[in-house]
Amino acid sequence: PVVLCLRCACVGAGPLDQHCGARCIPVHLGAEVRAQQLEGKCVDGTLTPDALHRAVENFRLHRTEAGQPHYDLDCYVAGGQVIFTWRPLPA
Repeated sequence: PVVLCLRCACVGAGPLDQHCGARCIPVHLGAEVRAQQLEGKCVDGTLTPDALHRAVENFRLHRTEAGQPHYDLDCYVAGGQVIFTWRPLPA
């Protein structure tokens, strides 16, 4: 599993329990990679910009449906790197 934690401002791979605290807001990125693998659009489990963008869109949709803020999470590619942006979280 790959997760972006908005509270900790980090991307990690491995056990998700480190970002399951009450204050953490994890965005699960690995599920979209798996979906792209199943669709034949992804090779060797690579995190593609399309998969990451879909993960962000799904996060925003699910948070909105649950009546929770999505902090304007977004991502884009610049210089071959994926950049994530979001509004600061409340203290």
